[in-house]
Amino acid sequence: MSEKSWEGARVFVVVLLITTCVFLVSGGSQSAFAHSGGLPWDGPMQGCHQKRATGECHCHRDKSGKKLIPPVPCEGRPKDEPKDNRSEANFVAVFCLARDGEIEKTLPNGMRADCVTEEHAIEGDFAHKWEEAYNQARHYAIETDKKAGVLLILKNENDKVFIKKLCDRIAEKNVSIDVFAIGHGFAEQGESVFCPDV
Repeated sequence: MSEKSWEGARVFVVVLLITTCVFLVSGGSQSAFAHSGGLPWDGPMQGCHQKRATGECHCHRDKSGKKLIPPVPCEGRPKDEPKDNRSEANFVAVFCLARDGEIEKTLPNGMRADCVTEEHAIEGDFAHKWEEAYNQARHYAIETDKKAGVLLILKNENDKVFIKKLCDRIAEKNVSIDVFAIGHGFAEQGESVFCPDV
C-alpha cells in the first residue's frame, strides 16, 4: 500500500472515530438531560420529574410503568418549598441584632463569639452542626463569664431532629445551655427552645 493510501486510511479512521463520538455524546446527552433535576425512576414517583425552573412536576409513566402520552401532572406531590439561601452569618446577625447583641465579638483568648448579649455568649450554626455549636458555646461561656447559648439554624423540617439531639446532650452532661432556633418554622428573629429534661 502506498504512503498516500495509508494517509487516506488514517484520515478516514480519525473522521469515523470523531463522527462516532459526536453521535454517542449527542445521543447520550439527550437521554441524560431529558430529565435533569428529575426524580428517581425506581421509586414511588417512577417516571416523574420536576422542572427546576418552574417547580412543576409531571410524569411520563404511571405507577405500573405504562407510558403516558402526553405526560400528566404529578398527583398529590406538592411543589418543593422555596429554598432559603441565606448564609449562617446572615441568620446570626438577624438574631443577634434583635437582642442588642454584639456580632463576632473577639474574646480574651482570641476566639470570636458569633453573638454576645448582656446575658449570653452564643454560637450559631446550621442545625446539623449542633455538636460543634455545643462545644463552641461552652468555650465562649467560660471566656465571657456569661451563660452559654446555641442558635440552631433550620433549613427544613428534618432539621428539627437536631434540636432533640442537642437537648439530649445538654441533659446527659447536665450543663446549663440555652437553646434558640431560627429558620424553618421558627420566628424570623429566632426564638427560645424549651429542652425538656430527659
